[in-house]
Amino acid sequence: MGTGGSRQIQPHDALMRAVLSNPVDASAQVRSVLPPEVVARLDLDHLELQSGTFVTDELRNRHTDVLFRTTSRTEDSKSDDQTEHPRAADDAYIYFLIEHQSTPEQLMAHRMLGYQQRIRDRHIAHHGGTTVPVVIPIVIYQGHRPWNAPTEVAEVTAADDRLIASLGDYLPRASYYLDDLTRLDDDALRARQLTPTLRVVYVSLRRGPGDTDFTVWLPDWRPEIIGLSDQTLSMLVSYLVYVGNTTREKLRAFAATTGPHTEEIIMTAAGRLITEAWAEGEARGEARLLVKQLTTRYGALNADLRERLENATTDDIELWATRFAQGAATLDEIFA
Repeated sequence: MGTGGSRQIQPHDALMRAVLSNPVDASAQVRSVLPPEVVARLDLDHLELQSGTFVTDELRNRHTDVLFRTTSRTEDSKSDDQTEHPRAADDAYIYFLIEHQSTPEQLMAHRMLGYQQRIRDRHIAHHGGTTVPVVIPIVIYQGHRPWNAPTEVAEVTAADDRLIASLGDYLPRASYYLDDLTRLDDDALRARQLTPTLRVVYVSLRRGPGDTDFTVWLPDWRPEIIGLSDQTLSMLVSYLVYVGNTTREKLRAFAATTGPHTEEIIMTAAGRLITEAWAEGEARGEARLLVKQLTTRYGALNADLRERLENATTDDIELWATRFAQGAATLDEIFA
């Protein structure tokens, strides 16, 4: 299991993890997706957030995950004399995976099977035993087009139907529950048994990317906005500013209608992200200039050095540029 990567955490990652890490919001999400007969067998009032991520390093730019541990409700067992005996509750896990890419992941069924195996392996390592727990997989998708990828791992198995039928139970069969946000308009979101936080976050995920003025539709969700925690509101505004093109003036006009406290949080979050974006843009421009200077003096740069320059901070660029100006003889001296 992974515990983190070196990639920069994007606003949508932070927002979704923060919201779905809240047991109340997570419980509402489960109730809105799973069949009632499954919900009835789970203890959703005592969800325990688990640490870490099960997504492989190379896929963390596509997927964000959240895991909860709980128990399943069990039937009382009966002895030979028909006396009922309470049976110990079984461990169960609820696994959320948020897909951020604009198009569906065609191998998601295969990916989810692997993630579930990682979860079971960690459970065995920590708790031992001779059985494995139930892991309930839920994929939440927020792309640009409706989900059309298979939800059953057998459907992505490269074999003809007769071979699959002949192998029967010797082939793995596993599905995942899918929550396709692209198929939900505002009315459908309001009709679902979600928390106000989930509703306003989901409508923002669906409508925010590329929007030139989110203050056109955000006022329809003003009560939910005002009710958000300070942290979630800050993350939501950061996300909308990051993925859209709403002007600061329009955002300020909307914020003024939400009350002094909420207005301050909105404008602080927006200002911070805009400042960070400016600094990042400045660093990228300086990096491009430094690449030209280094190439002129030392020749073509290898892939590793280009990657370091692409991911460099303003302080890194300033240090390397200073060494260049001081007449460093080799690239090793500059990037030491």
